[in-house]
Amino acid sequence: MPIVNVTLEDVLRAHDTRADAQRRLLRTYRLPLVSFTMNIAGPVKSSPLIALAFDTGLEALYDALGQPMAAEIIRPATGCEALLVYDRPAAELKAACLALETATPVGRLYDLDVLDTDGDKLSRLVQRTCLICGGPVTVCSRNCEPHPRNSDGLRRRIFGRPGGKGTDGGGATDPEAGTDRRTQ
Repeated sequence: MPIVNVTLEDVLRAHDTRADAQRRLLRTYRLPLVSFTMNIAGPVKSSPLIALAFDTGLEALYDALGQPMAAEIIRPATGCEALLVYDRPAAELKAACLALETATPVGRLYDLDVLDTDGDKLSRLVQRTCLICGGPVTVCSRNCEPHPRNSDGLRRRIFGRPGGKGTDGGGATDPEAGTDRRTQ
């Protein structure tokens, strides 16, 4: 998997394409859906380690919710995406997604949105905070404030540090480089 720097325009184009796919799935199935992407700061949105974290989240979703009625999974340079259609109440899906986002440190990187049958996104009751500065995440993401000076410390906390373990118990080092000390 080549490591590619993506631009803001690439990310916005991917967002629009995902929104079109969500609308198409909602029209086709008339059931709620889970939209799963990763919250990855910086220009690199896809690497072997990010894909591993995504796959772990996808398996956790399947364990919690079962197999979806329909699924579309893609892995572009702008980041892994899964659109999963379930024949379950949207509120039940949202509760399961919130539990996954808070169950482990890597879950904090999961962006699990639930859309009801009308295409309305279910909101969380408590707003997420920025992983780096602790402020409202919507302000940092809207203003494109990636906090580059602090992102290395964050990566070490979630994915691990060289020769050691992160808070998730793993020994991985850098999601952008895709290195994983557990297999070296």
